[in-house]
Amino acid sequence: MAVEKIGQRKTVEISWDVEKVKGFKVDIKATRGSEASTRDDLVNDGVATLTYPKGFKGESHVTVTGSKGGTDEGTISV
Repeated sequence: MAVEKIGQRKTVEISWDVEKVKGFKVDIKATRGSEASTRDDLVNDGVATLTYPKGFKGESHVTVTGSKGGTDEGTISV
């Protein structure tokens, strides 16, 4: 199997306060309604890209947790 494009997704860039979120790595949890998705083990550089289904519109609550403690969170409109 070769790498191939599987469809269009909506991307959203987020940022967080690296002074509050401690450690070299972070985990990101995005919750929308009763559904949640996570991105684990990302570099703590203060920015990341989340993806949503192309037709998704609504709010998503995002929590960023550092590998050495601390969190930053907020609700974004997609």
